[in-house]
Amino acid sequence: MKSFRAVGFFAFLTFSIVVGGCVGDENANNNGAKSGQNSNPNTSSSPAKDDVEEFNKVVTVAIDPDEVIWREIPTEKGKRLVAVLKYSSADAQTVAAQAEKHRAPLNGELDAEDWFPPELIAKSQASGDEILKGKNYAANDFFSESYKNGKLTRIDGTDYFVLELTN
Repeated sequence: MKSFRAVGFFAFLTFSIVVGGCVGDENANNNGAKSGQNSNPNTSSSPAKDDVEEFNKVVTVAIDPDEVIWREIPTEKGKRLVAVLKYSSADAQTVAAQAEKHRAPLNGELDAEDWFPPELIAKSQASGDEILKGKNYAANDFFSESYKNGKLTRIDGTDYFVLELTN
């Protein structure tokens, strides 16, 4: 009789463990399917562009950058533009000086996006927290009919700027 109770107890225990493994967070089994998706909504929108002439049609540019990579991102309130601009050292100083006329720069941080230039991604990874540090300026010199708000961040130790505009 005692062995029957022991077998019954172990059968019940096994059944409980199996059933307990099936119950739980309904999203637990979906994690594998979602792991291939990027959780950052900024990277799931339209592809990044690198055409300087097209960029100059979208925003006002006083000094043409040597390189630009940018993306327009749909939002609930319209759209947002994020651009990485690379200038020569002299032009970078001029852009920063012009932006400083609108407002004194403030310390700032931003996340490196996966479509940023490799140099900026490497810089963010070197910091260990995937954050780019820099000085935030007013972006008034870049405003256009489509974009009337935003900020310009010069990445510390580089001639790169990240422009973030909204309408």
